[in-house]
Amino acid sequence: MAGRMGLDKAKEMAGAINLLVNHQLPTQAQIDGSLAELGQKFPELVVAGEVVKQECDLTEEKRLVDDQVLGMIAAGKLDEALAMVDGWKKSGA
Repeated sequence: MAGRMGLDKAKEMAGAINLLVNHQLPTQAQIDGSLAELGQKFPELVVAGEVVKQECDLTEEKRLVDDQVLGMIAAGKLDEALAMVDGWKKSGA
C-alpha cells in the first residue's frame, strides 16, 4: 500500500529516529551519518532525509547571505557584495 504504514512500523521508525537524531548533532558529518543509517534501516525514509538535508543546505545559504552579503550592502559595499556572490557561484558553494 503506497503512502501508508502500520502502527508498529511507525513506532519502530520513531524509536530509531529518536536514538540517532537529536538536537545535539554538532557536525554535518554526524547528521549525514545518522541519515544514512536511518536510510539503510528504513529505505522509505531516504527521500525524507534528502529533503531535510536540502532544506538545511538552503537555510545555511540563506544565513550566509543574511550575515555577509546584506551586511556589505547595508555598509554601502554593493560591488564587494556582488563579487562575493559571484565567487560563490563560480566555486559551486
